[in-house]
Order: sequence, then C-alpha cells, then structure tokens
Amino acid sequence: MKQHPENVIDSGEETEDAAPSDSSFKSGCQRGDRQLALYEHRYREERARIMLELDQLRQGTHWKYLKVTQCLQDDLDDRLRLNEIELENSLAAVEREYIQEIAAAEEEFEEKKAELIADAIAGLENERKAIVYEFATMGLSECSGETTTKAVAPRKLRSRVNEPYPVQHKKPSQMKFLLDEEDIVKDLGIIFADAAAAQHGVNYDGK
Repeated sequence: MKQHPENVIDSGEETEDAAPSDSSFKSGCQRGDRQLALYEHRYREERARIMLELDQLRQGTHWKYLKVTQCLQDDLDDRLRLNEIELENSLAAVEREYIQEIAAAEEEFEEKKAELIADAIAGLENERKAIVYEFATMGLSECSGETTTKAVAPRKLRSRVNEPYPVQHKKPSQMKFLLDEEDIVKDLGIIFADAAAAQHGVNYDGK
C-alpha cells in the first residue's frame, strides 16, 4: 500500500513533537533521582549523627549531658560549701553560748559562796555577842547576889570587953578585863567544857 505524502508529513511532525517530551521526562527523572539520592544521603548522615549522640549519652560523654552534669555538680558544691559555713557558724555560736553560760554559772557560784560565807560570819558573830552578853549578865548577877548577901547577913552585936576590934574588910575592887572578847570566848568555852566534864564525873560517881 502506498501512503499519502500528507500522512507521511504528519507522522514526521509527531515524531518531532514527541522527542522533546521524552528528553524532558528523562531529565526530570534524573533530577528526581539526584534529589532522592541527596535526601537519602542526608537521612543517613542524620541517622548516623543521632546514633552517635545516643551512644554518647549511653556512655555519658555527650556534650549536653556533660554541661548539665557540670552545672549540677557546681550547684552541689555551692550548697555543700554553704552548709559547711553554716555548720561552722552554728558550732561557733554554740561554743560562745557555752562559754557565756559557764562564766555566768561561775559568777553565780562565787556570789552564792560569798553570800553563804557572809551569812555564816554574821551568824557566828551573833552567837559570839550572845555568849559575851550572857557572860556579862552572869557576872553582874553574881556580883549583885554577893552584895545583897553582904548587906543582909552581917548583924551588929554587943561589943565585949576582951574582944578585939573587928578588922575592916576592904571592898573588892571592880574587875577589869585585860583580854579581848575572842580570848574571853575561848576561855569561856574551856571553862564550860571543864564544868561539863566535872558534872559528868560527879553524876557518874553518884551512880
């Protein structure tokens, strides 16, 4: 069969139109392959990076982990240092308070001791005065008793011819103490002790 020339011309035009479309498709496919390869390469790189960071985290060598750990360690060191300073201050305050309490207790003890000594001295002084007063009272009572007896006892009798003239008795002079009050108190103690011992001996012999 023969073909018409028009048909032949038309088929040539169709082949000319189809050739550019095939080349553009191929170029598009090539660009797509390149992009896909690029994406795949990037994916592999990202995956490798993530896996590496994961391994570093597991081993404790990741830089972010180390940074956070260092910050936490610094905070811990600061807190420990502050706690140590606070502890030292507390111990110093307790020691100062203890020293103050000891000083106050010693001062109070000395005051109480001085007060007790003063009270004891005052009591002994009162006892001494009472003994001296009692001794003086006893001496006065004895003297008054003697004078009363002398005033009442003597009687005037009728004088006899051959009787000698009565001798005048001198009045005893007033007693003067040449000792101190302390010596008198000591002597009184000795006298009272001897008198008590003698009384005890008499009672014992009487039994």
